[in-house]
Amino acid sequence: MNKQIVWEKYYHPLFGDDDKVKDEPEDAGYKDKYDEELEMPIMMNPMLGGMLPIPNPYKDFNLWTAYTNFPLTQGMLEEICGVYGVETLQVVTPYRIRMGVGKLFQARDVMTSVNNTLNVHASGKAV
Repeated sequence: MNKQIVWEKYYHPLFGDDDKVKDEPEDAGYKDKYDEELEMPIMMNPMLGGMLPIPNPYKDFNLWTAYTNFPLTQGMLEEICGVYGVETLQVVTPYRIRMGVGKLFQARDVMTSVNNTLNVHASGKAV
């Protein structure tokens, strides 16, 4: 069996991604009731002075999820942490990790370095 890894951009389920909304074309200002129901509500925090919006804590991170067809060992995770540009690393399952790429690094270069470190060829497109 060949080792495979697929990368996917991570978007937090509660906060979504502002860039996704900006990239979608507008339909000449037309909006129906169904579209309004799908919009992400602004999360609010009740305070003594009124309601304050909760900022998106994930906005400052460039997060990617890696899916593998082989279990990731402790040694592999330590090697990934040593790759330049890897800012955070979270184990989701034995076959999946979430990685944060530093702002001054190109995500594609960091992912390629991780693939090379693990001696794996990417089997899919980075989404």
